[in-house]
Order: sequence, then C-alpha cells, then structure tokens
Amino acid sequence: MRQFYLTFPIYHALRDELSWTHYRLLMRVENEKARAFYLEETVKSNWSTRQLERQINSFFYERILSSKNKKAVSEEIHRLEAEKTPGDIIKDPFVLEFLGINANTIFTKASLNKP
Repeated sequence: MRQFYLTFPIYHALRDELSWTHYRLLMRVENEKARAFYLEETVKSNWSTRQLERQINSFFYERILSSKNKKAVSEEIHRLEAEKTPGDIIKDPFVLEFLGINANTIFTKASLNKP
C-alpha cells in the first residue's frame, strides 16, 4: 500500500476503469512517462490485465518511441490484441470444484435445466 501511495499520490486522479491488478502491474513500471502511457492506453484500448502485462513485457512504450512509423506499431498491437466483447466475459470458465462435480463433465444450458 505504501508503494501504491508513493506511485500514485493523487488519489482522486485514479481511474475507475482500472482494477487493483492493473495498478499493481503499473506500479512495476519505473519510468513515469511509460507508466502514464500504459495507463492511458489501457483505458483507451480497454486492455485486460493480461494484455497490459504483455505490452509491458514486450516493451510497447519503448518500441513506439524508437519506431519511425508509430502508427504501424500501434495498429499491430490493436490487430494482435482483439478487443473483448461482453460475450467474451460469459465464455470465461468457472471453477466449480467445490461442488464435487467431475472435471470431465460437460455442462450446457439444456443439461442444467433437467431435473
């Protein structure tokens, strides 16, 4: 929490669109300009935490700075990182092992409605 406060001292400037995990990843970025860039890109492009981590690890900010064709680099990222749709959230798997259900059982909406 102390590191969070030192990294983001102006608490009312925090973005509602980002989760705690987003902020934890952003705290690892030492360069303030790079951190601000990743923060803005995450909000603008609606990156998940995995996408943000991938961009940080692939040095997206540094590649943009060193590239003569910044638009091509940015388009490459947007092409490789498809935007999530509301349907993608529904497709995420749920871990229901606490129910004692066999792991290989296939569930469908129809099979759940059967008595």
